[in-house]
Amino acid sequence: SAREARELEHAGKVILHAMRRNLKLNRVEARWQHIEEENMLNKKHYAATCIQAQWRRHRYGYPLSLVWKENLAKRRLVERLRLEGEKHAAQVRRSCMMIQRAYRLHLGRRQLMHRMRLREQFRQKYLVSEMRAKAAQTLQAFSRIVRAKGSVRRIQEANNANLRTRRMIFEKKKSAN
Repeated sequence: SAREARELEHAGKVILHAMRRNLKLNRVEARWQHIEEENMLNKKHYAATCIQAQWRRHRYGYPLSLVWKENLAKRRLVERLRLEGEKHAAQVRRSCMMIQRAYRLHLGRRQLMHRMRLREQFRQKYLVSEMRAKAAQTLQAFSRIVRAKGSVRRIQEANNANLRTRRMIFEKKKSAN
């Protein structure tokens, strides 16, 4: 009868609806499961899977990898900007120094640049000798301290005398043998 047909149709619709809903849920579930798996795989990047990222993903079906890429790009950009800033600051400092020096020496900019270049070359060339000079300085300081106690020459003379006597003894022994 017509009533049974209607009921059947309704039942069919209900079942279809349930199936559809189930499918939809399954799909969502599968998606979340996939995401969870990704999370498990990428514990390292877990910081990136913040609520915002999850929400964005949930809303637009946003792949996780993109979220991480974005975050990574942001981090890199920040880092690069920081480095650039530091470099810029250094440049500014250097140019300030140059200007001051120019004023002090009454030089033009090009001459100053030339001088600085020369100086840089010189520094590269004589780094070793600079080290040596430093060593010499420390030695001088040390000798000053010694001099405060007693003159270096006297100490050196004593050393020489010591050496001489030692040598003489050594020679005597040799001749005895």
